Amino acid sequence: MPYKKAASPKFRDFSNDDANIFSAERAKIDFEVALIGKLTAAREANGLAQAQLTDAAGLAQSAGARLETVESCAAD
Repeated sequence: MPYKKAASPKFRDFSNDDANIFSAERAKIDFEVALIGKLTAAREANGLAQAQLTDAAGLAQSAGARLETVESCAAD
């Protein structure tokens, strides 16, 4: 019988469970995810690569990639 990987829980499911995260913390996470989404949209609308934005901000490119990954994972 082939191995069947169990479905991983989605962050949204975890964060919406009051047993896991208080509503105030959930609101903070939702705000931060929305802000990251707006930053990503603005970066793309202005034709900037992650590396260009993070260089201008004085951050490592990997920091920008992690932020955008957080935004995309939370939206799932």
